[in-house]
Amino acid sequence: MQNTQIFALLLTLQPKEVRELRKFLDSPFFNHRKDVVRLFEYLAKKMAKGKTELDKEKVFRKVYPKERFTEQAFRQLLSWLQQLIEKYLAYKRLFDDDIRVKIQLAEVFRERDLARHFKKTIREAEKKLDTPALRNADYYEQRFALEFEKYNASSIQRMTSHNFQSISENLDWSYIIKKLQQVCFTIAHQTVYRIDYELGMFREVLNYIERNHLTEHPTIAAYWYCYYALSDPEREDNFFRFKELLVQNNQRFSLEELRNLYLLAINYCIRRLNAGHLAFAREGLDLYKNALQSEVLFSRGVLSRFTFRNIVAMGLKVKEYDWVEQFINRYQDDLEAEYKSSTYALNMATLAYTRRHLDRALELLQLSDYKDLLMNLSSKTLAAKIYYELREDMLLYSHLQTMEVFIRRKKVMGYHRKNYLNFIHYLKQLHKLPSFDHKRTESLRTNISEEEILTEREWFLQILEKE
Repeated sequence: MQNTQIFALLLTLQPKEVRELRKFLDSPFFNHRKDVVRLFEYLAKKMAKGKTELDKEKVFRKVYPKERFTEQAFRQLLSWLQQLIEKYLAYKRLFDDDIRVKIQLAEVFRERDLARHFKKTIREAEKKLDTPALRNADYYEQRFALEFEKYNASSIQRMTSHNFQSISENLDWSYIIKKLQQVCFTIAHQTVYRIDYELGMFREVLNYIERNHLTEHPTIAAYWYCYYALSDPEREDNFFRFKELLVQNNQRFSLEELRNLYLLAINYCIRRLNAGHLAFAREGLDLYKNALQSEVLFSRGVLSRFTFRNIVAMGLKVKEYDWVEQFINRYQDDLEAEYKSSTYALNMATLAYTRRHLDRALELLQLSDYKDLLMNLSSKTLAAKIYYELREDMLLYSHLQTMEVFIRRKKVMGYHRKNYLNFIHYLKQLHKLPSFDHKRTESLRTNISEEEILTEREWFLQILEKE
């Protein structure tokens, strides 16, 4: 049963949401089925105890003790509960947005000719809208909706003065910010996947921004400089202006927007770093530190294992070993529970390896079972590097053979398959390289330098420098 959609949905619920959902299901306004309530209570109780492998027939009997189990009846029961959970989540999303609720309520009052109610609700919406410092696309979209409601009310009352300028301005700004935002994501995607996209009216948007000096608007300016940094990486001044605007104006964006903007900035640093501009390791780490301080890298209170590893890698690049160790120990409890021990072990092993504590690194690698495929491959790659550097020839040979079988058996696909098979190939070549054979050394160096996909290129070139 753990593979059902409803089970996956239930696993995302926080304790507070479970309590709210219980009240939602108990309300006859939303639900009149007691069997659905019994199902939810049973599942919630089991999941609270960490039990995720449940027998569907046993679950069915808990809800219907006197009925015979059938697949159709069980699927129908799950469907009823899932529909109600989805309604709760939609209801929660709507009513968590006080401003949107106020604007919709104002529309209801206007349609019912309740002028006093309408004006009071509009005033409350305006006050709520302007209290926070948030000035993103959603702000201007809500401001447009509010102004449009005021216009509709004034039209009914046959007033001569209308708020057309405010309606037009807020609609324009909402669109401009969203267009800039989407194009930044598109450019970032194009860079990785080498796909060209048609950007529609974007050139006209850029011209409009320039003509009307809208880069004086901090939100628009942040996305503006982000776009130019991503589309023309050589113009580093655009990146530094983007970074400055991001750090100074983070209150203008939602947490999700901030997370995306920080990741766009960090990915720019990684691109420059990969192009040989080593100073951007420091820039990337500074961005990660700012993002950690602002807590924008967390999703539902969890720090992704991939982000965790990227932060460690960036810290090691600039040799802040003590800071990296503090980071690993401080934030390990914020990782996904399923990957906490393996992520901790792999990153501490990487730190130990960088400090040249090779035996300790091997010990750490053996502390955990790496369930995540890419994390497993990363651990195998690190172990192979250590075996080579320790001159453990038999262990290295056996390890590389096992690693290659693992990749082919697990059907690692695309970029990752090519990368790890290249690693194995070149490490075998390096291992067989005769001492003082300068011709073959230079040939191998050239092949590694020109290899399209090889994340360990820098390590190979460093080893070859010593040969």
